[in-house]
Amino acid sequence: MINTEQMIAELNQRVAEHCKVSVGEAWEPTLDLLAWHYKIVGSQLPKNFTTLEAKEVVEDYFDAGVYAATSWDCLGEHYYNLQGDRQIAELMPVETANRLARTYADNNPDINSEGPVRILDPNCATGRYLIAAHLIFQDRGFYMGCEGNRIFYKMALLNLFILDIPGALINADGMCANLTDARTWDACNEWV
Repeated sequence: MINTEQMIAELNQRVAEHCKVSVGEAWEPTLDLLAWHYKIVGSQLPKNFTTLEAKEVVEDYFDAGVYAATSWDCLGEHYYNLQGDRQIAELMPVETANRLARTYADNNPDINSEGPVRILDPNCATGRYLIAAHLIFQDRGFYMGCEGNRIFYKMALLNLFILDIPGALINADGMCANLTDARTWDACNEWV
């Protein structure tokens, strides 16, 4: 069995070496490369890469089928592990995300019918709760998330895209009183 997290770590290391930066600084270009691989970004690539080099790096170090088969947030896990002693509290533990989604489903008999379900996570981070809810509701759901941290937003968008989860994300502070005032409202579902 291929270790997806290890594949992402190797890709991140290759990006760091190519861009001549630390592994931590390479994380955002790594996300952009993965997004480019999935055609989310179109022609936008990190400045340090030519199109040919980017294609070579992604194909050598990343297997999309393996990631999609995991049905989980390997990007978030890898990023969490990159933080070392500064590990972050923003990422919901896997067990908590699964328990919350299951509790929500069990305590709302209306959604256990065959009708459509809308799931909203106002601070979705890398999309763990949305992924957990999708494992329960499958394609009956439409999954919406809001995330103010640009790196987490990119990971959530990439997770939903790779795992083929129908939904929408916005890069804004979900705790704003008025989202139309959020500075990044125009960046909804875009990699800019």
